[in-house]
Amino acid sequence: MHDDHKPVRKQPILPQPPVTELRSRRAFPFYLAASCTAIAFAAGSGLAWWTRSVPLIPKPSISTNSLLPVKPNQFQSPASTKAPTEKSVQIYWLKTVDNKIELAAAPIALNDAQPNVLLKAAFEKMLQGSTDPTLTSTIPANTKLQELEIQPDGIHVDLSSEFTTGGGSTAMMGRVAQVIYTATTLDPKASVWISINNEPLDVLGGEGLVLDQPMTRQEFDQNFSL
Repeated sequence: MHDDHKPVRKQPILPQPPVTELRSRRAFPFYLAASCTAIAFAAGSGLAWWTRSVPLIPKPSISTNSLLPVKPNQFQSPASTKAPTEKSVQIYWLKTVDNKIELAAAPIALNDAQPNVLLKAAFEKMLQGSTDPTLTSTIPANTKLQELEIQPDGIHVDLSSEFTTGGGSTAMMGRVAQVIYTATTLDPKASVWISINNEPLDVLGGEGLVLDQPMTRQEFDQNFSL
């Protein structure tokens, strides 16, 4: 009678290592991990010390204004600023030539400005009198310029009442010529309106010199002779 059960093969029993060897194998990874941890800690400490020791270089900051386009003439040196220029204007005086009175123009240099400012300055110089002994004026002393305006219809000159005092017909015509020619130094074809204390000057002096307002250089030369 055969037995259907096969014999069970037993596994061979391997010899066990000594206890000290097992402990040594188990302890090795622990010491290895501890050594790696110590190395990493030392490296981290050294990196932190180096980071603290080396100064940080700040990044350059960019202002938003520096990104804006530069406008022309935004940066202009003082030497490039335009200096005030001088302009020459004529003041008209009177002089005697062969026993005859004639108009004589004398240029003066004034700072460049608006035309009415230039004319006012020219009149102020004329009313102060000439410093040249060969040139004279028949405008009475103490005559003052009340106002001078350049308007579309001509140049309006307002003088004080001293302008109408003293002198004969020749002196009267001479002073009127001085006013008209000096007022039109910037525009010889302009018309001139003369008033005394804001009143139109229609008749000048006791001689009854009649003035048609306004008057140009050409009209004066046609109607009067010095």
